[in-house]
Amino acid sequence: MICRTLVHFQEAYRHEHLYDSEQPVIDRIALQGDAMSVAIAADNERIHEDIKLFSQTLSDDAEIIGERLRTLTTILQDMGY
Repeated sequence: MICRTLVHFQEAYRHEHLYDSEQPVIDRIALQGDAMSVAIAADNERIHEDIKLFSQTLSDDAEIIGERLRTLTTILQDMGY
């Protein structure tokens, strides 16, 4: 979910409120025989503030998130994925 969210925010600047209100579903992520939707909670009355805060938090923590993703990549490669 974090990886897909990071990809979303790379293009989010194109939208006034950092998301496309016409298409609130960002992606569907496969989970053991099912899937989870990643979507903007448009019914949240504070969504504009919340999404800005979330985006800023991802930006502030980009270095540590990057380190953890690199570690996961290395582990998955060692496992043959």
